Amino acid sequence: MEKPSFVYSTYVRTTPKALWRALTEPEFTRRYWDSSFRSDWSVGSPMTWVQRGVTIADGEQVVLEYDPYRRLSYSWHTMTPELATAVGLSDESGTRPAAEPRSKVSFDSRSSARS
Repeated sequence: MEKPSFVYSTYVRTTPKALWRALTEPEFTRRYWDSSFRSDWSVGSPMTWVQRGVTIADGEQVVLEYDPYRRLSYSWHTMTPELATAVGLSDESGTRPAAEPRSKVSFDSRSSARS
């Protein structure tokens, strides 16, 4: 993949185990993102994305890294006309995100020492 042109970082105060569950268990991801993912989480396995009643299965949306409680990474970005409609985008507005290149999303669980 090319060097990222945009990096977004979020810091969450939680345990690695709770973070992992929030990232990989559909009932947790639905609570936080109003979407869920289905995968067996093996490296190379596809990720199916479900949001607002729309299921997106794309052979290029796959798990890149899987190290429980430490790191999860996957390729992501599949805007479809059905999803654009479900999230309230017009056909014209949905075209731009659909043309964007695939992203790589990575989650790292790191403990920080506190004094």
